[in-house]
Amino acid sequence: MFKLNKLYSNKESFHTIEFKDGLNIIMGKSESSKDENQKKKTLNGVGKSLIIKLIDFCLGAEKNKNWETPLRDWIFCLDYTLDGIKHVIKRSINDSGKILLDGKELKLKEFKEEMRNQLEIANEFTYRECINRFLRKGKKAYTNYFTTTSGEKDCRTLTILIYLLDLDYSKCTEKINLKKDLDENRNLLTKAEKDSNFRALFGNEEIDIDIELANIDFEINELKKDLKEYKFAENFNDIKNKADNASFKLDQFNNTKYVIESNIKFITESLNQEISVDIQAVKQIYEEINVFWSDALIKSLEEVNNFHYELLKQRKNALKKELISQKIELEKIEKLIKEANTELNSYLEFLDTHKAMDKYVVIVKRIDQLNEKKNNIQQIRTFEKKIKLNIEKIKQDMSNANLKAQIYLDETTEKLNKLNSQFMSLAKTFYEDKKSALLIKNNDGENQQRFNLDARITSDGSDGIQEIITFCFDWILLNSNKIKQGFIYHDSLLIANVENRQKEILFTLSNQLCINNNKQYIININYDQILGFEDEAKKLINQKTILTLTDKNAKEKLLGIEVDLGSEIK
Repeated sequence: MFKLNKLYSNKESFHTIEFKDGLNIIMGKSESSKDENQKKKTLNGVGKSLIIKLIDFCLGAEKNKNWETPLRDWIFCLDYTLDGIKHVIKRSINDSGKILLDGKELKLKEFKEEMRNQLEIANEFTYRECINRFLRKGKKAYTNYFTTTSGEKDCRTLTILIYLLDLDYSKCTEKINLKKDLDENRNLLTKAEKDSNFRALFGNEEIDIDIELANIDFEINELKKDLKEYKFAENFNDIKNKADNASFKLDQFNNTKYVIESNIKFITESLNQEISVDIQAVKQIYEEINVFWSDALIKSLEEVNNFHYELLKQRKNALKKELISQKIELEKIEKLIKEANTELNSYLEFLDTHKAMDKYVVIVKRIDQLNEKKNNIQQIRTFEKKIKLNIEKIKQDMSNANLKAQIYLDETTEKLNKLNSQFMSLAKTFYEDKKSALLIKNNDGENQQRFNLDARITSDGSDGIQEIITFCFDWILLNSNKIKQGFIYHDSLLIANVENRQKEILFTLSNQLCINNNKQYIININYDQILGFEDEAKKLINQKTILTLTDKNAKEKLLGIEVDLGSEIK
């Protein structure tokens, strides 16, 4: 069995604590004030609770940053015995990541594993979560029997307690895993709509998968019909380019035709014009202004007139030739226009009855997209069906596990009754007239709690009931001997609200339990908590007190020096 021998330090001021087998009492006593409030304040600063924390520190607790400066260079040592073999633990505040165990330096993780092996704790549990059951620290650990540390899930705590009671904890583990699987599968369904792939398919719409699939199939069929009805041409774009070229040429030909027709019109109008000079009219004008009209002038005008006549004659002959030439060009261009129209019409007719390949590609691509979406939706549906089947299977497994758990409890009735009897026996020692029980029942609810564990003493409003339940329950755990744990350490918080009669019983009973079961029980108390005790109880307390700490001065406190550890010394 794992029992504590001695807690000491490398600093001489520290009050070394030598633990004994059986009952060990550490007393806090006020020497400085008669004021009750001041007494309570000073007694809470002498270092009783710090002892528990220092033991916990030596046993592998996480480092306390509040200690690093005020306790710099301090080394704390804990001697313990396990199966008759003495061991020494040393841990420095300066280098708390390492622990010396029997002179061997171990990392914190290695130390915990070594202690787990020494105490023969099952692999499914850690050394720390088991040792915490017997080394309650802080106010929360004394609010009820079930809880010792904050942040631990009830289902895990229950599993640890069932294990330490030497019952089949695998039933707890099984239900935890089944409930986790059930929750995970349900979460998969609820989170599917938030998945990026799902949103990519449906956006933010709430959709009915069957309706969505039906609409996709309809669109695919319609597109396939289009593919059958349309004539797609691989050279569609080439033909379109040719049609554009033909249209361009036709425009050019029409422009040329317009120019030719304009030329023909101009030539025709020019041929119809008559230009000549009337010599007699000219002579008359000259005579009217008394200008002499000589024979030489008349002859000159006749010559000019003859010259212009010949010139005009030649020009008309040239225009007639040009007119013929333009008409020939007009015939040619009209022929080209006709041919271009024919060519363009053939291209347009082709384009009208055929579709471009890029249009074909667009339709095929759309069909592919729809098929991909359909496949994805079908995968979602398949996934959904699979998850729903998983959920039903897990529910069936949970139902079977419920049945197996009930059968196990029925088959373990004798052991359960024994545990209940032990608890009731302890509880009756405190309260003869109150009903009590330690009951373990099957929990068939859809949760992670395999069993309902209920340690109870019926309450009529009396103070300290919960604390007495905690005391009795911790002793049941210790006496189950599931692991090689041989001690319990309780702080003075355990008896803070307990009435005197029950406190006297607690000391007497714990002393007897230690003797009968070869165990070690350590408890912190304040002197004012035992005022009014009977002489026999006082005598026992005096005999079992291994250390008295007072507030007389710093030397009388645990560390032997005045140091501020914040809220740690409580």
